[in-house]
Amino acid sequence: MEARKGGWMTHLYRLLLIFSSISLTVAIFLVNKGVSILGDVNAWALKNLPHMPVMEWSPPDALLTSMSYILYFLACLFISSSGFFATRWLSEERVDEASFKSIELVNDTFLPIYLAYFFVALSTTNYLSFFLIFGLVLVFVYRSGGAYFDPIYVLRGYKIYAAISNKDVKSYIITKKILKGVGDLKFEGLRRVNDFTFIEIGVTK
Repeated sequence: MEARKGGWMTHLYRLLLIFSSISLTVAIFLVNKGVSILGDVNAWALKNLPHMPVMEWSPPDALLTSMSYILYFLACLFISSSGFFATRWLSEERVDEASFKSIELVNDTFLPIYLAYFFVALSTTNYLSFFLIFGLVLVFVYRSGGAYFDPIYVLRGYKIYAAISNKDVKSYIITKKILKGVGDLKFEGLRRVNDFTFIEIGVTK
């Protein structure tokens, strides 16, 4: 794996993937605050569009709130799917398995990171504080080049592995495959996210 400079699509994808990886914190924050966006829209419509036929039936607040919560998580799934779709425009990559000496599954390593994000979402008391923290996390993660693993990818069956090169350089590989050793480092459709993070698309286990 040779280092290359990414184009604008690569940078856009990185930003999308990072936003996707922490977007669940927004959904959790809105649910924790009891924000019902559909309820707010319905209240506005009843007040400002009283003669619209669609507004003759007013759904119960509990139903609108539940639908709003579902909508937040569907939005996270949409963002994640958009990031996954965009991987096809990233540069292709080839792996020389002889240049690596070990590989390990590191899904659990990223779990405390996302739990910390969720705790922030649950403990933040106001919108300004939350979105300020969210923005700072977004910038720091982008600049550090880490935490590219979207937790929603777990639902797609993806895993993240740390491959250690013969020069003790660690690279992260996101794939559906089960990798038991460096001999399994053979991929089709491998894409470069950054110099140390790669994702394989369009394959099965």
